[in-house]
Amino acid sequence: MAAQNDTIRLINKDIMVGEIKTISTGILTMETPYSDKDFRVEFNKVEALVINRNCIITLTNDRRVYGKAQSENPGELTIILEDGSTQRFKLYEVIDLVEVYDNFWKRFKAGIDLGYNFTKASNNAQFTIGGNLSFISEKWRNKADINVLNSSQDSLNDVKRTDAELEFLRILSKKWYLLGDISYLSNTEQALKSRISPSLGAGRFIKSTNKLYLGVTVGATYNFESYEDASLNKNSSEAF
Repeated sequence: MAAQNDTIRLINKDIMVGEIKTISTGILTMETPYSDKDFRVEFNKVEALVINRNCIITLTNDRRVYGKAQSENPGELTIILEDGSTQRFKLYEVIDLVEVYDNFWKRFKAGIDLGYNFTKASNNAQFTIGGNLSFISEKWRNKADINVLNSSQDSLNDVKRTDAELEFLRILSKKWYLLGDISYLSNTEQALKSRISPSLGAGRFIKSTNKLYLGVTVGATYNFESYEDASLNKNSSEAF
């Protein structure tokens, strides 16, 4: 077993080796080298685990710790903190876990999708491209997405649509967080040159369990809209 591999042992004594991605809403997600798709395991079927990277671990009663995790006894979890000290919890106290790479650049994940469709009957050609980028650290959870569509068809105007979004979440304390969002849309079907909508807000966790996340978020959004017909241009604001 390679040193970087995570391990889980189930209550039936089966052992799985790979990379634990997350634990959320009672489900553990693990990537393994022998499967094309991630495994999803009910977390209450896990009796022990070992994780070789630092993790953001959320526990019941609004507790949050950061460190490496391993089970020294069945049904328990020992967290090794950055200063070398340890804390012990029951596995059932874990309600959320996200692994974090020690190397700053490895905390980024990116993906890209390309697509092309062509229908000869109407000479309908459609090209799509999509991309995403995410970043996770002890206090930050950020992600960005972009999707572009170009379509042409006989007897119809070409369609061009681009939408993009940047989101960030900043954990402030056990219960409070800040969030922000900037979205962009342009769409020739709507004669919309651009719509830019920045948002900013704050939230508070009310209840967190293996099956339930409940919180309250408030904030404001401002919209900047520009159309092919300049007389339709407008700015507006709204609360959420």
